[in-house]
Order: sequence, then structure tokens, then C-alpha cells
Amino acid sequence: MANLPEQKEWIDGIYQLETSDPVIGGPGGISNRQAEQLAKRTAYLKEQQEKTGADLLSHTKATDPHTQYAPKASPALTGTPTAPTAAAGVNNAQIATTAYVMAAIAALVNGSPGALDTLKELAAALGNDPNFSTTILNELAQKLTKEQNGADIPDKAKFMANVGLKSAATRAVGTGASDIPDITAGDGRYLGKTATAVAATKLAAARKIAGIAFDGTADIALTPENIGALPAVGGTLTGNLISTVADVLRMVYGGYGAILRQDGGGVYILLTNKNDSGGGFNSLRPLRIDLATGNIEFGHTANASVLQEKGQRVYSPNNKPAAADIGALPADGTATAATKLSMARKIAGVAFDGTADIALTPANVGALPAAGTAVAATKLAVARKIAGVAFDGTADISLTSANVGAYSVGESDAKFAPKDSPFFTGSPRVSTAAKSNATTLIANTQFVQRELISGVAVAERLATARKINGVPFDGTADINLTPQNLGFGAIGLVPVALLQFSSHLMQSLNFTAINNDTLEVAFEIKSHGRFVEVGKTLLFLLENNATVISGKSTSRHNPVGKFVVTSMIFPAGNNTNATIRIRYQNHGIQIGSIKTFRVAGFIYREIGCSWMGHVSTSGASFHTNYMTLQTPLSSPNMPVISAASTSAYEFEDTMGMVTSMHGGQPVTIAAEMMGNAAVLFATSDTDNPGIVVTDMATIIVYDIV
Repeated sequence: MANLPEQKEWIDGIYQLETSDPVIGGPGGISNRQAEQLAKRTAYLKEQQEKTGADLLSHTKATDPHTQYAPKASPALTGTPTAPTAAAGVNNAQIATTAYVMAAIAALVNGSPGALDTLKELAAALGNDPNFSTTILNELAQKLTKEQNGADIPDKAKFMANVGLKSAATRAVGTGASDIPDITAGDGRYLGKTATAVAATKLAAARKIAGIAFDGTADIALTPENIGALPAVGGTLTGNLISTVADVLRMVYGGYGAILRQDGGGVYILLTNKNDSGGGFNSLRPLRIDLATGNIEFGHTANASVLQEKGQRVYSPNNKPAAADIGALPADGTATAATKLSMARKIAGVAFDGTADIALTPANVGALPAAGTAVAATKLAVARKIAGVAFDGTADISLTSANVGAYSVGESDAKFAPKDSPFFTGSPRVSTAAKSNATTLIANTQFVQRELISGVAVAERLATARKINGVPFDGTADINLTPQNLGFGAIGLVPVALLQFSSHLMQSLNFTAINNDTLEVAFEIKSHGRFVEVGKTLLFLLENNATVISGKSTSRHNPVGKFVVTSMIFPAGNNTNATIRIRYQNHGIQIGSIKTFRVAGFIYREIGCSWMGHVSTSGASFHTNYMTLQTPLSSPNMPVISAASTSAYEFEDTMGMVTSMHGGQPVTIAAEMMGNAAVLFATSDTDNPGIVVTDMATIIVYDIV
């Protein structure tokens, strides 16, 4: 017996066997078609699941899978990390920002100027004199009294000698050539401040003449350029040359004169007679331009002809030839034959001007060669799915972070601080650096306060040892507290698992696909959802159809998963349906379609354990649930504590909570160990026999250590 061939391929839709179909086995046979399609789906899904698992394993094994984020323990931050600034005086493990440090330093400096805001600068300013106050007082005691105006100088003659005033106090000091002059000595070698010299060899203040510096000590030369003039010979004229006379320009050479004249009516080129180049112009008018019309006139006499046709016609814009006159084709004519196009063209991208043949290939016309292979297509023969999103090539698709099981940028930014220039919120904390540490470690407020506040010693040992729950503690070492220290007595009783949930009796409910990652359901929730926290609480779903338990004569609704509640519309006094949405990534349900699941209930806390659903569909076991423990207990007869409550009626939310218990309904929950790694539990109505929906049920499992 051979196995059916399998391919890793996703098949949309499963063939429905018709009553008219023949029974045909073998590969491709109708009878095996459904099995082949399901086998291909299974192989495809297995490949995708293995790839996802391998990628996830590689990700989890990576030393640093998220290099853009900093680890919580000893992060090496880059860029410019920022954090909230602690309040002044805070002294704990909170990060100390530069603003906090500068404020602490400012408080210590207390407004001192920049040159005296460090202890070193202050000591230098005091001359490193530990007795600065006494020294200053002694010096001040020796000062002169201002009101004495020098009368209290002990030795005035010595004072004048010391300041160099002894010889300057006499007139004789001004008669020497090298001495300070005394103007009143009258030797004629110096002038008074306001006197005028009758002659001088140099100007007191140098001046400029036409831009050339002159101080009287030497001659200067000026050129035409210095005064903005042209030289008599040569030179370059810039700008316009403007003439206001009729004869603008006379050109003289070889005995003749030529004159450029503008008489207000026209512009002329006029000529003089030979050997009279400086005389008046003669009667010849070879060229005239009418200033009013712009017409150009050429004139000649019998002795000065200017146009020589020599038997040929001269054409001009006012005397145009016909096409036939010059053997040309009329503008609207058609050539009967041509060897070359006047303007080259392209045929399917290939240049053509008529001078040679051209060849076109299939590529030139966008065609596929008869024996070619298409390198691109507009639609896949078999549609595929990429990360769960259908793709057949006819349109672009978009993949979200949810499609590939990753956080979006927004989710990552909300959960983690970037490694480069992170911005922390709340009260970020770091361990306290060692005393006098001066490295790139982030300081906390405790480190800053310890380093700044001099004279306050940081204790390493309590002066008087204390006891914490009976255990001695003096600050030199950590201590450990046992269950006995915490009041559990000699039995050493410790909680190992906690489950808080609300049971919803495995109701069959229809869920609608809102998008690829979101399902929506509406059901009568009454008060049973008042503990739901959006974004935290999980909704536990089971398969709608039971699966036979291998080797047992019963079946079970197997778990589908536990999904975060993303929204809940829960109006006041609701006796109607509440609308709940859950995050179910890649659920595989067509958007807008419905799928039925059974609701086990909401999970509020699940610590050290996992709610697995109900036991079986047999009798009372249908509503008996079980949970497994992450760590087996030391014995199967350990204590289990459970409690349950329900209101069972509408949710009255005047204060945002149930404000009256008039609808309170007695409920009981039974929980017991099953072996040392599982707990069975069920809820029931204490008024009437039977199971009941619960608002909140709590199970705590203990162990003895």
C-alpha cells in the first residue's frame, strides 16, 4: 500500500464529493482528492510552523536579539539618555539627571560668581591662607586714612623719592635736551600744545590726494586714472560714449575723411573729397538709416555703384522667389520618393531614418518569444499565503508586525526604551555606584547626595544592631527570612500557585473576524465581567466540537487559546449583550465571517499554574475543570483554598462598580488536588442544585517547605 504524494502547498477550498462522482483511487483520483488537498495543507502548515519555531528559537537564543533596546541590568546607553528629574533633596537609587546634579551644585554654590564657584578657586582667591581673616585685619590696620590726604605719610621726602617726583619738582629739570621739557624755560626748542608751526617737514596727520597717500615727506605723482580721465594716447573706455553734436565721429586716413552723422532725421555715413579729410562732406550718400522707420537706404551715382547684379536676380524679403524658381518642393507638396526622412523616427524603440532596414525583436514590442519563458506574470497560477495573508500577484499586500508575530514599532516603543538616547518615565532606578566613582556609570540621587554633602558620613554598619522578624541585622550583610520568620510557624507553609477566573459554563458563542488579528463577540454578561481589565484580562476559548480522548470512552472540548481582551463595551444596567474584542493573531478566519467557539471564562490571574479547561463531556465532568501546576508539590495532599462569588444580575455602575448586593447569589467552589501536579475544581449554586456562572473565583495552592 503506497502513500499519497504530498506537496507543501496551501489549497484554498476542499473539494466536495458529489453523489454522482465515481469511486477512483490512486494519485489524483477523485476519492483521494480531499485527502491530497488536506495533506498538502498539512505539509505547508508544518513547514511554516517549523520555520516559525526555528526563527523564534534563534531569536530567543540570541545573546542580544533586540540591539536597539538596552538590557534592564547594567545597560550601556548611548546618545543622550534622559530621565525625569528627581525632586531636590531626594536621596535614593533614582537616576540623577544633569538638571538634578546642577541644581544640587547650585544649592551648594549658592549664587557664587563663576570664578569662585569651586573650592579650589575659592582657596586660590584667599591665597591658600588658612588664617585669611586675621591676615586681612592686620593689613587693614596699616592702611592710610583717606581724610588725611597724605598728611599721615610717615616720611614724605622718601615717599616722593620712591615715586620719582624728587627731580621733577624743580624747573631746572626741563633745560636738558633729554629731560622732560618745561615749556616755560623759553629755549625755543618746543611749541606749546596750541601753538602754530611756521614751517613743517611732515604733516601731523597724513592725507590722500586723488587716492595717493601724502604726508609731506616726499613728492607724489598723479596719473589720468587717479582722477578718472583717459590718457592722451591709448587707454580703455568703459561705459557709453555720448555725443551731442550732429557729426559724431570723423575717421581720417589716406587723404579721405569718413563721417558718422546723425541729424535728427537719419544716421549717415558721409565722405569727404580726396585730400580734404578735414573738410565738409560731399554729395555721396552710400548709406542712410531713417530714424523714424528704421529703413536702410543704399545710394549710388554713376561713379559709385553699390550693387552689381551681373545678370543675376537678387532676392530679398520683399522680393521672394517661388519654389519653382529655385527647384524646391512647395511647403504643402508631397515628395514622390525620398532616400532619407527629414526627421529620424523610432519604431518600437529602434531608430529609423529610411537609409537602411531595421529588425524588431519580441522584446521591442513587449512580446514573449515563441520558445521563451515569462520572467514576470500578473497572476500566480496557484494563489499563496504570505504570513497568513492571501497573495495571487494581482495586487500588493501589506504585512503587519502581527502577521509575523512581532511587536509593532509603537508596541516596542511603548514597552522598551531605545538604547540610543532613551527617555525614561516614572521613577527609573539604577544601582548606587561606588564612592568617588568617576566613570560613565549613571548616578542616582543617593550617589549624588553622598558625594555632595560633605561632613555627613555614610554608615556601613548600624551603631545598634536590630532584628527583622527575629533575624539580627546590622547593615553589613544581607539576611534571609524563612516562612517561620514570616509567621508561618513551624509548618513552613508557602503559596505556590494562584488562579483567579470567572466561569462561563462553556457557552457556544459566535465570533466575527474584524481583521486578521481581532475577533468580536457579543453575549449576556451581566455582572460577570466587572473585573475585566482591558489589555490584561484573558478570554479562554475552547473548540466548539468535542474531540474523542484516545483510549477513553469519552471526549473533550480542547483548548484553543487564551487571548487578551482589547475592548469591552459594557453599558450601565445591562441586561443585554456586552460587545467584547480579543487579540487573536493570524486566526485564519475570513474577515467578516463567523466561527463558533466555547467560552470557558475570563482569566484575571494565572500564577504558577495553567487552567486547562474541562475534564470531559461525560456527566458531571462536563463542568469540572482542572489546572496544572508549574512545579509539582512535595505531596499530593497539600492544602488548597478556594472561594467564589457572583451577583448574577445586572451591573449597576453608578460608582463604576456593583453598589448593591441585593442580587447576591450564594455560590460555592470545590477544589482538590489530583496527584501532586493538578487541581480539580467546579462551582455550584448553593440555593438550587446545579452549576452556576461566577463573577470571581479564587484558588490558592500551598506547599510545605
